[in-house]
Amino acid sequence: MRKSFDIPQRRSDVEKPPAPELRFFFSAHGQIQDYEGIQEALQDADVFVVEAHGWNEDDLRYLQEISDGTKVPRHIEEKREPQDVIEYEEDLLYKTGKRIEIVDVPEGHELDKEDDGTAGISEAARTFIARGDLESALAALDTAVKMNAEYIRKKDEYIEGQLDALLKKLSIEDPNAKVLVQIGSTHTGISHDLRREGIASRVRNSVKFDFKDELVRSYRFKKSPERDLLIKVLIEEVLRTSFQDQLRKVPYIQRVDFFRKHLANITEEQIQNLGYKTESKFFDRVIMRYENYTPELKRQILTESWQVVFGAAIDESIAKLVNQQHDR
Repeated sequence: MRKSFDIPQRRSDVEKPPAPELRFFFSAHGQIQDYEGIQEALQDADVFVVEAHGWNEDDLRYLQEISDGTKVPRHIEEKREPQDVIEYEEDLLYKTGKRIEIVDVPEGHELDKEDDGTAGISEAARTFIARGDLESALAALDTAVKMNAEYIRKKDEYIEGQLDALLKKLSIEDPNAKVLVQIGSTHTGISHDLRREGIASRVRNSVKFDFKDELVRSYRFKKSPERDLLIKVLIEEVLRTSFQDQLRKVPYIQRVDFFRKHLANITEEQIQNLGYKTESKFFDRVIMRYENYTPELKRQILTESWQVVFGAAIDESIAKLVNQQHDR
């Protein structure tokens, strides 16, 4: 008689135990409009993971109370619409009963104290206006962007570890839970491995990147960017730092479209000429006349120099962009 053997089941035939469903919602988080699509995604979630760099237990408790309905957001008490992204998030969560979790870098952690390079990026742009030295500005910018990319890599690794711990915890407590992670679009690297393994998916909302984020992502994923991209990042930062009060009123996606339209065809020669003009005006106004280098003077120097080099009124273009948001 032939001996019979138990035939092992193929892995695909074995029924997998229930596991939490993980979805990512990537977006900017400067304006309420940046969150377009999150309301629909949140409706289907049981657990909402919030991005909150430097958070503490009081922050988590507050958001959970908002979700449970035991805490009323101020704007609701005052019977008005949300005025910023913090109030909008509270509005989304109020009385939903969602479980709130935070996997971001907490207050006091070494990554909460570490220089992320963003100040160096802004400083490179400010120095370019005053000195007009393109090569020095590009070198300083490149160093700062690489620092920022490395910081994001380390932060992504931290968040991945915290997410893994959360999923293991939910697998025991609530294995059928649907988890929505809201996080900035510069952190898409977090989901790459999880999506390849079939553990996670992403909400198909609109995600775009400005030149700076494109450069950061290039270094984050070990790619070698072209010099032209570095130049575009520099001039993008020159505009951003000079008109920051105006541009912060514009949703990220609209800012991206604006920068890519106005900077698409600029040349290195034009940017070098711009530097010569701003440096000359800075020397005349600040060094020779002892004028205070206020944000208003900085914008004036840039606007006048831009008009000479590009034959366009960049201040009027930005004002038009801002006004378009008010008309929506």
